[in-house]
Amino acid sequence: MIRSRSAAALLCFGFAILGNTSGLGGTAAFAQQVRPPVKGRSHRVKVDSSPQQAAVYWSAGSTAQPKDYGIAGYTPLTLKVPRGAVTIVVELQGFKPQQKALDIKKSQTVSFTLERAPAVAKLDLQSTSDGTGAGADVTIDGVPRGTIPNMFEVAAGRHQVEVRKAGFKPWSQWFDLAEGEHHTHDVTLDRAEAPTGALLVTSDAGGDVYVDGVRKDVAPAIITGVPAGDHVIEVRKDGVPPWRQNVTVPSGQQVKVSAVFGAAAAGNGSLRVIASEPDAQIFVDGEDKGRSPASVASIRPGDHIVEARKAKFKAVQQTVHVAANDNAIVQLKLEIAPPDRPRAALKVQSTVPNAEVFVDGSSLGRAPVDRNDLDPGKHYVVVHRDGYTDFKREVVLVENQPVALVADLSATGSVRILSTPEGAEVRVDGELVGKTPVSRDQIPAGDHVIEFRLKGYFDHKEPMKIEGGREKVFSVDLKLIPTGPTPEQVAKRKGGMSSFGAKVNPVGGVTADFGTGYPYYFMARLTVGAFNVKPLGLDLGVEFQTFFEMYDLSLHARLQLVEAGPLALGVKANLGGGGGTNGRDTYFIDLIGIASLAFSDVATVSATVRYSGWTDRFCPSAAQVANGVTPEQYCKDWTAGNPSATALFDKDPNNNRFGGNRFYLGIGATAAIDRYTSLFLQLELIPAPDTFSPEPRKAFDSRYNGAMLGKDPFIYGAAGVSLKF
Repeated sequence: MIRSRSAAALLCFGFAILGNTSGLGGTAAFAQQVRPPVKGRSHRVKVDSSPQQAAVYWSAGSTAQPKDYGIAGYTPLTLKVPRGAVTIVVELQGFKPQQKALDIKKSQTVSFTLERAPAVAKLDLQSTSDGTGAGADVTIDGVPRGTIPNMFEVAAGRHQVEVRKAGFKPWSQWFDLAEGEHHTHDVTLDRAEAPTGALLVTSDAGGDVYVDGVRKDVAPAIITGVPAGDHVIEVRKDGVPPWRQNVTVPSGQQVKVSAVFGAAAAGNGSLRVIASEPDAQIFVDGEDKGRSPASVASIRPGDHIVEARKAKFKAVQQTVHVAANDNAIVQLKLEIAPPDRPRAALKVQSTVPNAEVFVDGSSLGRAPVDRNDLDPGKHYVVVHRDGYTDFKREVVLVENQPVALVADLSATGSVRILSTPEGAEVRVDGELVGKTPVSRDQIPAGDHVIEFRLKGYFDHKEPMKIEGGREKVFSVDLKLIPTGPTPEQVAKRKGGMSSFGAKVNPVGGVTADFGTGYPYYFMARLTVGAFNVKPLGLDLGVEFQTFFEMYDLSLHARLQLVEAGPLALGVKANLGGGGGTNGRDTYFIDLIGIASLAFSDVATVSATVRYSGWTDRFCPSAAQVANGVTPEQYCKDWTAGNPSATALFDKDPNNNRFGGNRFYLGIGATAAIDRYTSLFLQLELIPAPDTFSPEPRKAFDSRYNGAMLGKDPFIYGAAGVSLKF
């Protein structure tokens, strides 16, 4: 992935020193297409929309599509785009997407006014429990759409729905559906009527007419709606064997059947009814037989109900048995009826079976109720059934003016509403019901719209169906409004990573630095982003550096304190130590203040103030000498008391360490070659060495370290390549 020859050369040089030139692995593959870097002259385009938080996609030129590179961010958003043709697309759920093709010649603002997309209506057709609608074909506005059960998406408005199924009558209904409405309807189909005919049945002696064993009427009779086909016709009379005949009824035709009993019909009796009050009306089996005394000839044998009625008298009934060829006589005594008090009538029906009717708190039983013994006046009627809203009505009853009520009971249910996270504001059909978790009783059965609102999360709205007499648990997972960086922004941030500035790496972002310079001829450093919550951030890492006669390894931490646009301020600490040839070793600490200025993801310029403290050892200990470590000549000369050795050290180097501290001022720059590679240059100097470095570091003196220059220049630097992951 290294595209710069100079960077590659520096990298190979570093690997050659470390002996790790074969340690690199392959290149990671990225599933998402990476946007090409903006080359040449560029401009800033601010993209905004009403409403905001719309996803923004863009592409330059005429070949690529804006969505090829994923979401660039959410409005309001400022894009860095090249000069020339640029296409921008914005999308927001519930609104129509919009696209603009621009010819960018200068920085500008582009605004989109989003138009709400019409929400489709949903018609959910289900079969009732009898299963007649299952599998039926559905046609909406003349277009076949499938079978039941099914949910159909249609445009808001009026639609004609037709349902057809073999063996059943066609079903048709109009539906007016609002935008976004979710309507559920149960479909019941009536079976198609079979072809029928009619029967005309006569008898020479009357009698009851039966068709296929089922009584239909009294002869003579016309019986309609008889299914076409073969049937058994019977005419039955008490005391006489039934007359029977097989008949074929053609479709759409009437068949005449005549029953002839002849002599077999003899044996009827007669009845004479005498009431105690003259002119009383006489009824036999509910049939008016005239006024008392009344005679009924040729009455069939058996039991009969005889009744006498007369105004101002109580009606009286009696059951009389008439035997064959018998002349029965019955006498009925009428009693004067007590004077009537005013009475009013009330009839109560219910659309729901088994509903209980209460009048003034007293139960009148299950509907339907038909009472004509109520007192006139004001009454309070309640119709109740569990799982339904009570029907309540105040009525005024008037004598001889019946009142009829139909209680249209609405089923109700309850719902428990949950959300993740909790605390969302809940509205049912626009009415605020509380914050989750919340329970609500007495909600009318049927379709409702439930809404959830919680700051920082997208509003959630969807239909909810309540079933009568049942509790429903309704739960949703709210979606967090994205506020963090987009994948493109993360890639851009990683492209501008540097371990030399004050701005820390994104969490998980890694930089690997390899460089050469003076006094350290080679350095290698790894830094990883550990924590980043603006404006604070933290990096951790490890570093190796050497000037050949000493090698040290250190741990470092960088703390970002301020990030204000391109400007960042931070501090860094470096703690480590190491060893060297001929018994040398060192320990050191660096404390650094950093101010950096980032030029987008292309370059970073930094200024530093560094305090460095150290302690070095130049001669091996007695134990090291015993183990074969050879001391330098100045260690041996000091032991001999050589004046030239004492001129180098102010104390015995065999038993003492030599420490000191310095202040450095530095400036540095990193420049990105591409997404994965940068070059860096760092320079440091000691201002007023006599003031800020009164004790020169002996490790930087060629008398103690043959790799050093003959004279300390008080100016130091390093250059190299950085890899970004």
